[in-house]
Amino acid sequence: MRSIVENWSYEKIERTYGKIEMPLNLKKIESEDDTKLTLILCEAYLKYKKNITPEDLSQIWLEKFDPDLNFFWCMRNTYELLKQGISPR
Repeated sequence: MRSIVENWSYEKIERTYGKIEMPLNLKKIESEDDTKLTLILCEAYLKYKKNITPEDLSQIWLEKFDPDLNFFWCMRNTYELLKQGISPR
C-alpha cells in the first residue's frame, strides 16, 4: 500500500496539504509495508541487542512477516525464499 504522498516532492505536498506535522492517515501508515518491515528490523535489534546480520534479520522476518497482508510482491518473494532456506545474503 502506498503512502498518501509517496514519491511526491515536498513542494507538491506543501501545495496540497501545507506543512505536515502529523500522519495524514494513521490507519494507513500502520498497514503499510514500509512500516511493517521497519518494525521487523526494530524487533531484530531488540532481540539480538547488537549489530544484526542478514541471518538475524531473516530469522525475525520468518517469525513476524505475514505474507497474507498486502505487501509488494518482492517482499512476499523474499519471505518464500527465506522459508526455503535460501541464504539472505
